[in-house]
Amino acid sequence: MKILMVDKFYFVKGGVERYLFELKKILEEKDHTVIPFSMKHPRNEPSEYEDYFVENIEFNLESPWKKIINGPRIVARVLYSFHARRRLEKLIQLTKPDIAHLHMIDHQISPSIIHTLKKHKIPLTAANCFVPVISAISPTRMKSVSDVFPAGFIMPFYSAATSIR
Repeated sequence: MKILMVDKFYFVKGGVERYLFELKKILEEKDHTVIPFSMKHPRNEPSEYEDYFVENIEFNLESPWKKIINGPRIVARVLYSFHARRRLEKLIQLTKPDIAHLHMIDHQISPSIIHTLKKHKIPLTAANCFVPVISAISPTRMKSVSDVFPAGFIMPFYSAATSIR
């Protein structure tokens, strides 16, 4: 199975990324192919797909001038990233993943990529850390990620990953 794993960082920055890399290792040991999609960063682990990663975006701008100049671009990308959609589109066309598993996509990538996954009918799963992001774009309060998407669009990741040899 080809699994697209999405997180804003492709290096161990915290617990979410530690989980991502541990899960990646387990899945690859079971002969699954893991395809990362992330943000370009000097600390990233090597990846044959890094050309498809979104450009690095820095939120800790030192000077007020940088905030004025870069602020609108940063806000626009946080809310809806056409850049991330285009990059993911190219990666999907190249790799044709069977399923996508989202980790932390807020800010640097944005929930905009969900439209690309839906367009290609790629089933979507999400780590628990992703649920608040989906809640923010949902018109009503939700109890689970599946409340936002049509039936059959989301598969439980654990059963999908472990049921296929």
